[in-house]
Amino acid sequence: MTSFLLPMVAIWTLLHVPRIESASKAQCIADGKRINAMKTGMAWAKPGYWTRLNDEKVCIIPQYDSPGTFSCPFDGFIGGIKLVHLYGKITCDSKNRYFQSKWGCNKDIFNPLGIFITDIHKRIIFNRTGSDPPGNVRVPWYSSELFDGSSEELVFNRMNDPVFANSNSKFFVWYGEDLINRDEQNNGGKTCIDVYAHFV
Repeated sequence: MTSFLLPMVAIWTLLHVPRIESASKAQCIADGKRINAMKTGMAWAKPGYWTRLNDEKVCIIPQYDSPGTFSCPFDGFIGGIKLVHLYGKITCDSKNRYFQSKWGCNKDIFNPLGIFITDIHKRIIFNRTGSDPPGNVRVPWYSSELFDGSSEELVFNRMNDPVFANSNSKFFVWYGEDLINRDEQNNGGKTCIDVYAHFV
């Protein structure tokens, strides 16, 4: 029960607390690297706030290798990513309009989510609202107690294991079936979003 509650509490913190104070080992490492980077003149992101990363809308098409893309305009450790829905819907079955979703597919009772954020090598950086370790995905669906396919936002958490990004970092927002090239032939739609990072 405890292992289940921890990621939930962390996500709640990202949603409701404007600044993050953490004494974790990962935070200490991040602080040390930030100080060293500032000494070398790197443009460092201001920690503790949601910072919009995209200048133009990021759009996801759920088939034919069509992820949305965004870059990090400066250097910093990212502890969370927030996707804010702008318009559009996607689906795992274009023949049924009731399956349309902002973040996945409404095909069954669980209203599964299907959005993953990867690096250029398709390694998952943010997934499953932070409850699973990053890596490779085998199942393109997951569920969350805090978000579903109709949520206006989708938040991913890595407060205890922040990701370093710099001005050369490029990220991809994938529909799960498109990412693993499975059952994507009948997918459809497009969803467009803004991307925010919470730097630590």
